[in-house]
Amino acid sequence: MLFQDISKRKAMERKLRELAHHDPLTGLANRRVYQEFLDMELDRSIRHNLQMAILFMDLDNFKQINDTKGHDVGDLLLQSVADRVKKCVRKEDLVARLGGDEFAVVLVEIENPENAALVAQKILEKLAVPHQLAGHEIITTFSIGIALYPLSGSSVEDICKAADIAMYHAKQDGKNNYKFFEPEMQRLAQERMGLEKDLRCSLQNEELTVHYQPQFEISSGRIVRLQTLVRWHHPTRGLISPALFIPIAEKCGIIGPLGEWTLRTACNTNAMWHRKFGPSFKMIVAVKVSMKQLRDKNLWETIDTILATTGLTPDQLEIELTESAVMNHPDTAITLLNKIHQLGVRVAIDDFGTGYSSLNYLQRLPIDILEIDLSFVTNIGRSVHDETIIKSIISLAHNMDQLVTAKGVETLEQYNFLKEHQCDLMQGHYFMKPLTAEEIEKVMIKQTQEENEQ
Repeated sequence: MLFQDISKRKAMERKLRELAHHDPLTGLANRRVYQEFLDMELDRSIRHNLQMAILFMDLDNFKQINDTKGHDVGDLLLQSVADRVKKCVRKEDLVARLGGDEFAVVLVEIENPENAALVAQKILEKLAVPHQLAGHEIITTFSIGIALYPLSGSSVEDICKAADIAMYHAKQDGKNNYKFFEPEMQRLAQERMGLEKDLRCSLQNEELTVHYQPQFEISSGRIVRLQTLVRWHHPTRGLISPALFIPIAEKCGIIGPLGEWTLRTACNTNAMWHRKFGPSFKMIVAVKVSMKQLRDKNLWETIDTILATTGLTPDQLEIELTESAVMNHPDTAITLLNKIHQLGVRVAIDDFGTGYSSLNYLQRLPIDILEIDLSFVTNIGRSVHDETIIKSIISLAHNMDQLVTAKGVETLEQYNFLKEHQCDLMQGHYFMKPLTAEEIEKVMIKQTQEENEQ
């Protein structure tokens, strides 16, 4: 009996030691072991003048897989990924799971940076083969950042920071690739951190404004819709492009407050115009919703509250989502957009033609307008293929009783092509550039006067 108790205790101690050193889900080294191994190998590399590499790896779109397939399938995927990565390295190297969907590889005694590149490429190729998990075929990819000793830094902290920065650039560059750390990345990271700090204060400091780009109804030549565009007037950097600060807002978690402020400002302004111009005035403001906002189950309640407090009627508001945002979370989008549509708010799918939407999902979504992706409009007169896609989108939308908008119309040739093929709405510098609310009001006064004179 005593012998059995001792055996059980020793087995329990072994189990506890294993848990202390290994990730319980994947069996890989955990963060503690990873840190100890890094300290030891960096010290050895310094003493013996050796090179080593750290690969920071983040699974692309793992949250989407977890949300759509369930956490059990997500766990199976992490185990499958771990097994594949282990097969890409030598016995003396270390593979660790740092937490969530983040992994790391430490390559010791490498001869040159190309050794690290070969391992990264091998990992990407291993992951390219679909995972067969619990009846699901899962395809996933890594974004990999590579930092080297001594090129990227001389301390564990510096090298890890460098690998993390490089991984961010791999994600920004389209995912499913690897990037070596470069000194310029450090400067950009510091600049991004400064912008993030300033962006958090921008609403309070009233540095943000909303501009409106008119959309013209081709059949009447009238402005019937205004797309909202946020502008950030930084106190020292001047005008900062939304292409730069919107991704920062999404990454640092302030896209929600920023999106709500934009929606409230646009609704308040449009409600003011309707009160000023009277019941015959018909104008719709279109506000874009980001992928992160789409995951907010209370978004429709926020919209309902803003409409109530500003006095704007629902049919004078339109919510825009990109096709890729919808297809990344199709079931969430269907549920949320149906609730928004039931309020009486219009729904538009932006950048259409690039997200590989299935007809099944399109038929289930309460869409009022399809907006042709800018790239197709730009290629009118240059690409017969893109012109064919435009004609197909217009035909598809009209068959589903939806309107079609073309953005980025810059030339007479583009306008004539789109008009000939019965595009309903257009916007672009051929008609009018984005304007401030005050400038839009002057345009509205002129349009109203012209209509009254007819």
